[in-house]
Amino acid sequence: MTNHIDQSCPLCGTSAEYYWVDSGNRKYFKCPQCTYFQLSKRAEEVLAEQTQERRDRYAREAPQAPAEHLLTILMPDAEFRRSSDDMLKAEFVPKTDLPLSG
Repeated sequence: MTNHIDQSCPLCGTSAEYYWVDSGNRKYFKCPQCTYFQLSKRAEEVLAEQTQERRDRYAREAPQAPAEHLLTILMPDAEFRRSSDDMLKAEFVPKTDLPLSG
């Protein structure tokens, strides 16, 4: 059984809930404003240090996920860091490719 935990949305600040997935490495959020998204533990720490403008950008992106996709926000791999100055990697990933349970 999935244990839902209440928390303010790390993107928009609205009261939201999440549960752990990927062996406790990611949170799977359900926010009434941002809809659904996944966020790694480390990415959440980095995101908290970002400007509200950056968090707002992700908050606007999450509801725009194509059907059967989910916005994921993770720490970037080396290849991404070479091609981008973003501190985080945010992308729409097919739900079939994501851990959706604990």
